[in-house]
Amino acid sequence: MKLNFDSDSFLVPVTPDLMNILAKVTQEQDIPTGTNTIVFNFRDSAYNSEDGGFHPVEISITHHNGLWQFDYITSFSYQGYHYPELAKEIDFDMRNGTGMVYPLPMRSLHEVMDFYPTWEMNFIEYQGFGAFDEVKLSTF
Repeated sequence: MKLNFDSDSFLVPVTPDLMNILAKVTQEQDIPTGTNTIVFNFRDSAYNSEDGGFHPVEISITHHNGLWQFDYITSFSYQGYHYPELAKEIDFDMRNGTGMVYPLPMRSLHEVMDFYPTWEMNFIEYQGFGAFDEVKLSTF
């Protein structure tokens, strides 16, 4: 499946490098015809609350008018002291125009947009050296 992105709809400065990563992952999978949403899950299977590791990332894209648009990009981390659990650490929610970087609360995407290039650069670097050994897709 070829992913043609609607770059005019991007609310954050997504680079071609990230789009190419997602396109490569979809080319390695059997995407059903008529798929309208693809959710990518990138995980480091060794990541846990005690030893750390690379934080899981979820990216959702939706097909609209023949092009793909980003719904959200979310990075999770273990949070809490006695009983840590996975929670949103970084969230760029393009569908709702909101974003957050822990520990700050959810706010306008515009207010956290300056952090996006740093997040994306790190994600691309981690993906490049194989930090995420589990990459899964869900389609709807």
